[in-house]
This record gives sequence, C-alpha cells and structure tokens, in this order.
Amino acid sequence: MSLKPIVTLFAVTCWLPPGTSLAAQSTGEARLLRVAVVQFGLEPTLQENRDKIVRLTKKAAATGARVVVFPEGALASPPGTPRAEVRAAVTDVGQAARDHGAQL
Repeated sequence: MSLKPIVTLFAVTCWLPPGTSLAAQSTGEARLLRVAVVQFGLEPTLQENRDKIVRLTKKAAATGARVVVFPEGALASPPGTPRAEVRAAVTDVGQAARDHGAQL
C-alpha cells in the first residue's frame, strides 16, 4: 500500500493597522495581509525538503500570501549533513521567498 504525502496550505487574511511595517508604506491606510500556513510530510533528504519548501512558497505566493509559515524543522536533513549544504539550502529557500515577494 502506497501513501501519498499530505500537503496542507491554509491562507488567512488579516487587517494591518496603519503604520505597521507590512502595511501600506506611504498612504497610512490599513491593508490586508494574507498569511499562508503550510504543513507537509518531511522527506528523507535536505534537498527534497528544500525543493518542497521552494515549491510551496511559490504556490502560497500565487494565492496572494505575503507571509508563509512552515513548521519548525521543515528544512530537515539527515545527521551528518555538511553545514555548507545546510547553509546553501537556507540561502535557496530565502531566495525563493524573495523571488515570489514573500516573507518566511
């Protein structure tokens, strides 16, 4: 029996009062902020988890989310993964967020 991985993406829209850093910069008006909360099954390798986070960040941003929340440990890696690989994965995830106009 083969199980499919579960990916859950919730999007919540919040009001931002004037003057908050993510609100309208010059108008002083309240704005809406869409936040995506993502839950997914971990993969066995750092690269697979990185790729999934990058893909889900893009998907969340496509729904209008400006903030994407992943669970702690989402960028999991097996014991012994070189620190340089972990740093590179973090850089890749951060670049994906910037590319899609999102904050993680």
